[in-house]
Amino acid sequence: MILRNPFAKRRLAKMKSRGFLVPGIAVLIFSIFSLSFFWMHDSPDFGHRTQSSVDQSKKYGLALGDTMFWMNKSQVDHEMDTISKLGTIWIRVDLSWQDIQPDNATKYDWAGFDRIVTSANKHDIRVLPILAYTPKWARPQSCNYSQQCVPANFDQFASFANKAVDRYSKQGVHTWEIWNEPNLGGSWKPEPNPKEYAKLLKVTYESIKKVDPNAKVISGGMGPLDQSPVSINQLNFLGGMYAAGAKLYFDALGYHPYSFPAPPNYVINWSSWSMMADLPNNLRRIMAANGDSSKQIWITEFGAPTNGPHGLATTTNYNLNGHPDHVNEALQAKTMELAVKQYQRTPWLGAYFWYDYQDLGTSKKTNENFFGLLRFDGSKKPAYYSYMKAIDQSNK
Repeated sequence: MILRNPFAKRRLAKMKSRGFLVPGIAVLIFSIFSLSFFWMHDSPDFGHRTQSSVDQSKKYGLALGDTMFWMNKSQVDHEMDTISKLGTIWIRVDLSWQDIQPDNATKYDWAGFDRIVTSANKHDIRVLPILAYTPKWARPQSCNYSQQCVPANFDQFASFANKAVDRYSKQGVHTWEIWNEPNLGGSWKPEPNPKEYAKLLKVTYESIKKVDPNAKVISGGMGPLDQSPVSINQLNFLGGMYAAGAKLYFDALGYHPYSFPAPPNYVINWSSWSMMADLPNNLRRIMAANGDSSKQIWITEFGAPTNGPHGLATTTNYNLNGHPDHVNEALQAKTMELAVKQYQRTPWLGAYFWYDYQDLGTSKKTNENFFGLLRFDGSKKPAYYSYMKAIDQSNK
């Protein structure tokens, strides 16, 4: 959930502005991977991804951040009821160390997350908690200004994870994501470091498995490059994780394959979707080179905003030279439909989470307000019906 804006000028906005680098910068970055060309094309048949039939075992979810944590019981139940009507069977939500232990290492306040898990169980919805975010008392002195600061003591974070798994595994929660977008400067402060993340992943994985040996641990979903100069490209970060010995300490790879302002079948070197398998150097190739081809990639965030302060992309004009930071509602729906088709036909993709369920506001100062399937007033965008249709077809 970090600022990303590929085509606008460098600027700060609220929490996250999903997008990618301008093509010129993207080419420079990918020279690291010996990409000597700028490859892009629309690929309606999805190339090597296509199978003879759709995999009916696919699971669909919504990435919600911390929006439900602060709701009271009746609000959580109402939200869960509306989500269940869409047909989703997963939600991805923050289980923030900062929120659970804000004051010290001995006191816990689980009430907010208890409401979420209780209501989810009542509605037959599975929960993917994101274990992340450091309380002030647990931050290093050199980085005490943000909850995104790396913990001073990784064992303390692992202890928090252990307590969370002990509490919620008894309530049916058996899948956990460790941190959010650890490759980005906005999420892992003071700056990302795959070796350090691998250390955190190791101790947390081991702590989780002691309580729930059959738990599934998802590595923190890597995000597309943001505006921070210290952020690390996803391919480099994954390679660094493997070099640091992370292979044994995650059961599936978390990833955020945002592609807007283009749809996911538009292959181009700055698209995080293209980086999964469509480019010469890609995530699947790195995983295979490290003996990890049997692991799935979990799409723990994907989406496209429908408003913002800068340029607009449409179904007939992606407007890449116009530096768009949002798409129209028709292109959001098309992006949804094409992503679902690729997801359904790709056996190495696990659960798929759309970000977000409802717009966070109406201010056009940031595109972060407009990722929802619902508008801020609760009315449904075309992408809502696209997602409902995809889920319904998958369940038949």
